[in-house]
Amino acid sequence: MQEMDRNLGCRDLDRKVCLIQYAGAVIWPSFLLACAATFFFFAMFDPLDLGPLTAWQITISRELGYTLGFFLFWLLTGASSVVTAWLIYGSHTLSESRKI
Repeated sequence: MQEMDRNLGCRDLDRKVCLIQYAGAVIWPSFLLACAATFFFFAMFDPLDLGPLTAWQITISRELGYTLGFFLFWLLTGASSVVTAWLIYGSHTLSESRKI
């Protein structure tokens, strides 16, 4: 069991392959959740109406609003996935995997 914990949950795989799987396990769910969050948020709010609500009173196009919103949601859900992975695997295993 100790060997499994040291290799981020991978037993017989190379550490680089295991790290790629770990990154995929963080990036892919955060991407899917960002898609869903963008869909539900912009189903209720129009990006053209959100621009004047900012402190700078900026005007943006719908496409730019959707793009910025998606990447903001992806950043937030990605941070959540990283924290979850860090809590599961612990910080010591992540620092060991960087010694590749």
